[in-house]
Amino acid sequence: MRREGWDLSESTVRRILRHANLQPHRQKMWLTSHDDEFRHKRDDVLNVYYKTCEDEHVICVDEQTGMQALERRHANIAMRPGQPVRREFEYIRHGTLCLMGALDVRRGRLFGFCSKDHNTSTFVDLLNVIDVCYPQGRGHIIMDNLFAHDTDEVNDWFDGHPSWTRHFTPKHGSWLNQIECAFSILRARVLARGSFTSTDDLCEMIYAYLTWHNQSGQPFHWTYRPSSWRNRRAWRSRGDVNVVVDAVVNADAVADAVECYGSRSLVSMATTRSRSSRARTISSPATMPSASKTSNMAAHSKADPRAMV
Repeated sequence: MRREGWDLSESTVRRILRHANLQPHRQKMWLTSHDDEFRHKRDDVLNVYYKTCEDEHVICVDEQTGMQALERRHANIAMRPGQPVRREFEYIRHGTLCLMGALDVRRGRLFGFCSKDHNTSTFVDLLNVIDVCYPQGRGHIIMDNLFAHDTDEVNDWFDGHPSWTRHFTPKHGSWLNQIECAFSILRARVLARGSFTSTDDLCEMIYAYLTWHNQSGQPFHWTYRPSSWRNRRAWRSRGDVNVVVDAVVNADAVADAVECYGSRSLVSMATTRSRSSRARTISSPATMPSASKTSNMAAHSKADPRAMV
């Protein structure tokens, strides 16, 4: 502005920006998806979260890659009043691991196994772990577009297990996969401040965290709905039933909404769940994999029964 001949002080500029609610010192990044089927895939995943029957399993899967086993050269100095914990900057590298993870969306349970690599073979091993953990009922598996998730071996697995339905997130839309939230918590609680003497030490810490998490873990309260849904729909009250109907109301839309939500409001459906109905099929000990059932499968992937549901 001074180059343009304006004689303004810094305080004046600050007042102008504050009055206009502008923050030129800040920025946010965003990424354009080039997936022609973005909306279709997005809505497919969200419909699994919101409309799947209570007796069907919903499992999100992904790989947490690049987990480094870093050992600090010196121990941490504990915090004290007025001073945070202090950590040694230098570290020793002991290799990396990959967590082949799965999240039970309805129960909030995180399970899986550690592997030195991730490919089609290890992904099929993860699918086998899921199938052993949930031998009864139908289910849905949500995954991203990694090349290892759409190979002939994986397609053959789903052909041989018709009780499981596969759902892909859109390209650059992995944030729709709830396991990303679980991985973010794991990174903050285990990896960010950990000091590991070996990859085996790192693996043991990961399994210990999974065991601890599953003792008290709760499902995520997923509320995201795209703006196109909000613009296309409106609230209408019919007696004690709150129904979401299209702006142009038709009998089929009303019937579908009533059938889907029953006599409970959408808010109740989104915030309250019957724990007994959620666990009706998958909480019995018979559904838990025994060590004998998983020993052959763990030979390749080094699956640890302690890390399973």
